[in-house]
Amino acid sequence: MSLLEVSTVRHRRQFLELPARIYQNHPNWISPLDNDTEAVFDARHNPNFRHGTATRWILTDARGTAIGRVAAFVNEATTQADPTLPTSVIGFFVAYHQYKPVAFFVSLPELNQTFKHVGPRLNLGGKFRFVWEKWCYERRKPRKMFGVIFGVVPAHQGKGVESAMLVHAQRALVEAGHTEIEMNWVGDFNPRMLALTRAIGARISKTHVTYRKLFDPTLQAQHDNEVAKY
Repeated sequence: MSLLEVSTVRHRRQFLELPARIYQNHPNWISPLDNDTEAVFDARHNPNFRHGTATRWILTDARGTAIGRVAAFVNEATTQADPTLPTSVIGFFVAYHQYKPVAFFVSLPELNQTFKHVGPRLNLGGKFRFVWEKWCYERRKPRKMFGVIFGVVPAHQGKGVESAMLVHAQRALVEAGHTEIEMNWVGDFNPRMLALTRAIGARISKTHVTYRKLFDPTLQAQHDNEVAKY
């Protein structure tokens, strides 16, 4: 096996096509757009390159077929939060109080229900397919909405604003013909939000896991020593 830094057109194509090959028989697989993936690694489109870097690799077998991929990101603007431990990273509803906004909930149609029929390339053919699939989507059920972001200012949390906002949003979306609402990810460190979503009948549909790996073990010791001083 060989770990190769993505540096050629062939490498880029292998990096982009690998997930589709692995998950091609998975019923819930929806391929991201190639242009969106490429933009992450393009300094002309990703502003994080002003204070960071990114590198990606593919793992190939003896025949040169890609069997794995990985990318590393370093953002110098965030690592300064703890200089001893450098870090890298392997719908609207508005409520007002005294004419000031105190909460908001932004949701959008779940476009993946359309893009899963389009594929990863949004070329001319892909754009025509997108328009057709969007037309079909607007006339069929089930239809899903995706909750992008939700928040209540601290001074008004715990006063029922959260539940009132979600209940009214749920009612409005259902009346508009949407049969399913998917909230964005909610961390297990946010039990109040977890309890709130369950109270309106939500269930966990998928779980994301974050891993951390210190490539230089001495950095952990240095970090622990700095923390101990306080």
